[in-house]
Amino acid sequence: MVSLVPESTTSDTTVSHPRSPTESTQMLSPMDRKATRVMRYREKKKTRKFEKRIRYASRKEYAEKRPRIKGRFERGMK
Repeated sequence: MVSLVPESTTSDTTVSHPRSPTESTQMLSPMDRKATRVMRYREKKKTRKFEKRIRYASRKEYAEKRPRIKGRFERGMK
């Protein structure tokens, strides 16, 4: 049987990698390991965000100030 891994919180003070070799994952059968990987994939898939987001505010400000021709950035001096 495959057990669920609890979701981590930001209040955790210990740093441990979920796939560290010291865990009991080495004793799992290949089918259990695959099931664990598939479950992890599905959980991560649920948290995906596809909406547009701005990573760098400074780049956005610079892009808004640049001159455009028909919606595209102007090339500048040739």
